Amino acid sequence: MKIKILIADDEKEFVETLAQRLEMRDFSVTTVCSGEGATPNAIAYDSKQFTT
Repeated sequence: MKIKILIADDEKEFVETLAQRLEMRDFSVTTVCSGEGATPNAIAYDSKQFTT
């Protein structure tokens, strides 16, 4: 089972670069570039797995 990671940041290039590097290491990555976009995605994640 892949580890799921949600990356939320307003710097699009940073988000894309970090996502690519994590995907190369076999993580499942979801990216958003706004707080509003992060909320619906975060709800889908198990809250016990959150790290900030």
